Amino acid sequence: FPQQTDEARSETGAAPAVLDSDTEEREFLQQTDEARSETGTAPTVLDSDAEESEFLQQTDEVAATIQASKRRRLATMSQEDDGSFEDVHVNNRNSMKAVACAPSGGNCVAFSSQGNSDPIFYTTDEGKTWTATTNPSRALFLDATFTSPTDVVAVGMSGHVMTSSDGGQTWTQRNGGGNTLNHLDCPSALVCYAGSQSGEIMKSTDGGKTWTPNSNKLRMQGGMACMTEIHCIAVGADGLWETSDGNSWQKSTDPLFSGRGSWIGAHCTSSQTCMVGDTKGNLLRTEDGGQTWKTIPVAGYSYPSSIDCSVAGFCYATYRGKGNYRLFESSDGGASWQEVTGPCSQKLETIAFTASSEAVGGCGYGLGGTLVVSGPTTTTTTTTTTTTTTTTTTTTTTTTTTTTTTTTTTTTTTTTTTTTTTTTT
Repeated sequence: FPQQTDEARSETGAAPAVLDSDTEEREFLQQTDEARSETGTAPTVLDSDAEESEFLQQTDEVAATIQASKRRRLATMSQEDDGSFEDVHVNNRNSMKAVACAPSGGNCVAFSSQGNSDPIFYTTDEGKTWTATTNPSRALFLDATFTSPTDVVAVGMSGHVMTSSDGGQTWTQRNGGGNTLNHLDCPSALVCYAGSQSGEIMKSTDGGKTWTPNSNKLRMQGGMACMTEIHCIAVGADGLWETSDGNSWQKSTDPLFSGRGSWIGAHCTSSQTCMVGDTKGNLLRTEDGGQTWKTIPVAGYSYPSSIDCSVAGFCYATYRGKGNYRLFESSDGGASWQEVTGPCSQKLETIAFTASSEAVGGCGYGLGGTLVVSGPTTTTTTTTTTTTTTTTTTTTTTTTTTTTTTTTTTTTTTTTTTTTTTTTT
């Protein structure tokens, strides 16, 4: 019935059965009656109990189509100048859990929140179009990152790790140990760190192919980020931990990380600047490589589920709390934040910037496999150049002395004439 409905509605010029609003749902139901009349199915005017029973059954199918349409939406949205979004749809059942984009080129990948038989999605044009590919491990993946324009590493449940060398089109399974790995950062093409919920940190020095335990001191690890190959931070239930040699980890003694609950989310934008989040809506930010931290109030009683910044210093942070997600943006590298109206009914769960400063986000909680793509984000920098012209005057004095001597028997007269020449440059 839904197939016939789509065919009939296509003939009549009606919209496809992927619905974005209550208005479209009402229109869908109305057009469904017209389509069912054209396709020979039971009309709305019912003449018998049998027809009524059939109509009710088909109505249930229509309602199921509506709900399935909402669950299957995988939308690519391009942000216009006025802040509006344009939707493009691809089918998927479940919400999106992790997205990652390459530092250059147009490759991005997206993972659903279920794993199992769900595919992995990849794009080569920064999110404008998406293609599904097989998940060979059938595991749920929680984080991913690109180490080059085409190489990507993903980590997930029960120590599952996968790598791809073609931008996410095909994947190879790796062994990341037995613990669930829910955070990942690769500061270079070869060096990667992955953190688990149990506090264990794994390290790879070959681009994610093999992994060895790096630390197991942290408790309930909630985020990880690296400034360099050997300088990284990790946060969790017992504050902030840091390594400066890539091997040994020490707990921070900064009082800001004591007695403030769990810490969730971490992101570094340079070798000196990093941000971490707490569960009370604050971000802590450092600009000196972690020596000192400053508290930045952002979102009240909630915690960041995702933080990412473009190379131009524009940042997004998705915050989760009280049943929904909130989106915040920064145009100064995370020094200040403003709340903005997010897409997908305020349920944006994860976000990542593309090479051209577009943002790809994954939505969850009842919205199916929705991906959103914003237009390029820019920061406005005003540069004032002051040119000073200096004029130097040099005075050169040349003295010429002429001596005339006249000698007589009784009188000697000496006459001196001085001529001064002034040259001004």
